[in-house]
Amino acid sequence: MEDARAVINGFMEQCILSGKINPASGIFLMKNWMGYKDTVSIEEGVQTTEPRRALTAAELPRLTAYSKQTEQD
Repeated sequence: MEDARAVINGFMEQCILSGKINPASGIFLMKNWMGYKDTVSIEEGVQTTEPRRALTAAELPRLTAYSKQTEQD
């Protein structure tokens, strides 16, 4: 069953790439029948030279106090 599905998926892709199937229709069919999904990739373009570290449990209360102080200003 999986082999047949793989053959049909490959055939569909080749039909779309060769222009036998409208790309919009092919994408629609592949999303609905073959489990294809739209994905968005967000990459950070700014490189940081400083290493980042996680706050320790002792530092967390100070962060809360700092945020309350900045809200009052």
